[in-house]
Amino acid sequence: MDFLDELQCIESDEELIELVKASINKLEVISKFRNRTDLFGFKVSFNPEDYHILDKNTEMYVNVGLRCVYDGYIPRGTKVCYGLSSNGIGMIKNNGMYYIIDDDSYIYDFCRYIKDKNIMYEEDLFEYILHFAKKYFGTINNRNREDMFQMILKNEKVYHDPIKEHKLSDFKGKGNAMCSEYSIMANNILNIFGIESCALIGQIKRENEDSEGHAFNIIRFYSRDGEKISALIDFASSVTVFDMDYNVLGDSPFVIYLDNAEDAIDGIINDDQAITSEEYDYMVVGSSMVQLFKKSTREYTGCSKLIMKKMSNVKQK
Repeated sequence: MDFLDELQCIESDEELIELVKASINKLEVISKFRNRTDLFGFKVSFNPEDYHILDKNTEMYVNVGLRCVYDGYIPRGTKVCYGLSSNGIGMIKNNGMYYIIDDDSYIYDFCRYIKDKNIMYEEDLFEYILHFAKKYFGTINNRNREDMFQMILKNEKVYHDPIKEHKLSDFKGKGNAMCSEYSIMANNILNIFGIESCALIGQIKRENEDSEGHAFNIIRFYSRDGEKISALIDFASSVTVFDMDYNVLGDSPFVIYLDNAEDAIDGIINDDQAITSEEYDYMVVGSSMVQLFKKSTREYTGCSKLIMKKMSNVKQK
């Protein structure tokens, strides 16, 4: 992590600001060229629009555009549409479930937070990102998410344009951030620290539960031994960390190590490959964390096709 090494060598906040700003500017240029879009999520408006319905094997599908992968740093000005709703006959809207990425000050704050920490491995960085994100967004819900982005009706079907645009920074301290916010914040911090990260919108399914919309990350990096590592990492659906007496010490991101990140991303985009892992928690034993596997699994898939009868309300959890 060359960026971390450089960060830990600087002595003033002015130098920190200069270093981070230069890194953000470089990553934004690369990302805008690579992705060529200012949208992440569903391509739907806050006002209802009619989408063509396809009959396939007696089930009704809708042609809703979805930018389900954002490869690399997600710049300010990007619109994130994390949910949609339907009247059941093809009229689709996002119902206010969107926001604009308006702020990158959290990256500067994270760098100040992490600068003096002892980080030996990338996994240590993942832990700090989760703890920072939880502190930034808050864990006690003091404002309902739907109320925060509630739209005002002009008539029975059409909304007024929002008086105040929906913004990522609106989630700060509210305790109502969900997977897309965690995924985006983690994605941008990881890229700043030289870990290639994609943010993805797909689905998660746990045993004996229905699938639900979910955002997570797929990352690529080299270990300090030079080994190329790919992994799916989920900051929003984390795992519990216990001591040896089963007292809760905290939580940790859920990580699935992959053979190849590109193949996994391909599978999510084409909705033809599931990424499955046993559920687990961690126990701290001495200076190590030991995985405690459970008798259940979780599965990550894409959501490029949405079944009409199941989509009266689709949100990223």
